[in-house]
Amino acid sequence: MSVEFKLVPKDKNETEVIFGSRIIDEPSIEAAAPDTLRGWMVVGGSFFLLMMVTGYTNSFGVYLQEYQLNVFPSTSSSTLSWIGSLQFGCMCLFGVVAGILVERYMSQIIIAIGGILMGAFLLVSSACNSPIALLFTQGILFGISGSLLLIPAMSLPGQWMEKHPYPTAPSA
Repeated sequence: MSVEFKLVPKDKNETEVIFGSRIIDEPSIEAAAPDTLRGWMVVGGSFFLLMMVTGYTNSFGVYLQEYQLNVFPSTSSSTLSWIGSLQFGCMCLFGVVAGILVERYMSQIIIAIGGILMGAFLLVSSACNSPIALLFTQGILFGISGSLLLIPAMSLPGQWMEKHPYPTAPSA
């Protein structure tokens, strides 16, 4: 809606101001149409992202056993368990920042950055020779990059599915 002002001269010394308004049809800015094939693809992609991130984080016990028995046998188990704890903690703590990034930028960009960083940090952690380096790469850095995948994967299905809210449950 816009407001229109007109100055209409009455005579030489006076000017009348006319206030008026008119409605201008502006195209509404809407998200993509809900409950489409692309919406179902978003639900499926979110499901696989969440399965990957939470599955890797929750299966740290397998890695811990390998680290204790073969990789770092002289390191205490409490020190090695900090890797998984920091991984999950950083994922939750950095989720606030990841949520702000998702609001400001496109979710696809945040997911792509998170996926590239997660893969890179897993490759770097495979070459670590000390528990401290593994704590930093697999614990902290992987946790931060995991939150860049976790937060968009949890929020996107709700934005795409309005008529069928129940299929979003497996992805969340």
